[in-house]
Amino acid sequence: MDAEKSSWIVRGSKILERIFPTLGLELKTPSFNLFDLLLIIVSIIFIRSLCNGLRYIYHTLRYFFVDDLYTDYSNPDEDLSAHERPIPNGWMPVAETEQLDLGKVLKVKASGREFILLRDSNGKVHAMDPYCPHNGAHLGFGDVVKIGGEDCIRCPFHEWSFRAEDGVCVDVPYAKDRKAPKGSSVKKWRCTEINGWIFIWFHHREHDPYWFPEPIDNVISGKLSSVGRAELLCNIDIQTLGENTADFSHLDYVHDKRSDFDRKIAHFFGLKENIINQTRDNMQWKADKHKGILIMDFEMYFCGYKAGRTFFRATQMGPYFSSLKYQINFLGTSFNQEIVLATTSLHANKQKISLQMFTEKGILSRLIGRLSLLGVNYFVQQDCEIWQFLKCQAKPLQVKEEKALIDFRRWFKQFYDGATSDPSIYSDDGC
Repeated sequence: MDAEKSSWIVRGSKILERIFPTLGLELKTPSFNLFDLLLIIVSIIFIRSLCNGLRYIYHTLRYFFVDDLYTDYSNPDEDLSAHERPIPNGWMPVAETEQLDLGKVLKVKASGREFILLRDSNGKVHAMDPYCPHNGAHLGFGDVVKIGGEDCIRCPFHEWSFRAEDGVCVDVPYAKDRKAPKGSSVKKWRCTEINGWIFIWFHHREHDPYWFPEPIDNVISGKLSSVGRAELLCNIDIQTLGENTADFSHLDYVHDKRSDFDRKIAHFFGLKENIINQTRDNMQWKADKHKGILIMDFEMYFCGYKAGRTFFRATQMGPYFSSLKYQINFLGTSFNQEIVLATTSLHANKQKISLQMFTEKGILSRLIGRLSLLGVNYFVQQDCEIWQFLKCQAKPLQVKEEKALIDFRRWFKQFYDGATSDPSIYSDDGC
């Protein structure tokens, strides 16, 4: 580049010399050739590629070790009202404990309807219908106040206040003696809080709870700590989702399929099997009142060589909540893990599946726990790819080798009490 083409630099220097004469600026005209220009262009391309590569590595590392996982398999165009199975009775997890602070209100959706949750000054959680019986304002936009020493939810529209303990209206600020019309109240829902979740009790006959979620000791005591969570949305009913635990035969055809990536890696190393492979034994499913219990052991293989054994125990507490315990023995070291699986039925045929992995302290334990979470999330994704197009069969065909699945279906029918008049729901061979 000649001096004439770069004269703007000289003109710029003269301007600076006039403005700042004391600086004594003297800019020399640079001399460029084609090679210098090419070198600059290549350097810019290299730096940009390097930045993109580092950005990709950063986001990949976050995905594997930090970020929560979210996948949406739901179909917004599907007619959710056309599904055969109703929402079953039981304790449904609707929000996590950390979502609701002291003296705050939270709007939640479950079972095709809306609710509000509020935490009073003593830390107790209450669940109510969301609309004020006065003029229908949404109480989720109200606030928690004290009226006569009692915690209340105050409507944002006309400031009618409803007692948190029973939903009764205790204050109308502009009425005589501040009294509400007789019978003014908001419906209260039974709720409980345990294992880091807030539950609402559903029963189609409005019966009182006859069982409660049990504490998960490793989570409550802090012996195991969280290494991440995954959330999936899928258009499927809750029973079909739960049947997965007793449907042993699908494991060979859904979860043991080799991915394209695994197939390419195995081919590169000349292997005939997966890089990581497993065999299962001691598979059992049994019912215990409102609980379903799954026992399964895995033998793990790495590049065809035995790498360790995993002992798996799952306890399903009613239709919506499960604890999945793993004891992984890998290369002579034992790792204890536990997954809290909470499912919220947003509608009879739309589920929000939450998986939170807890593991022992220590870098290696947390690393194994995080990789296990990724693996479990991948398995659920494989199921969701089938579930999202599945149609419930009123009388599914069954073979005797599916005894565990048949037992599960018989056990699950207890949660449909009062839900429907369809006799196929209650028969042994119903869906």
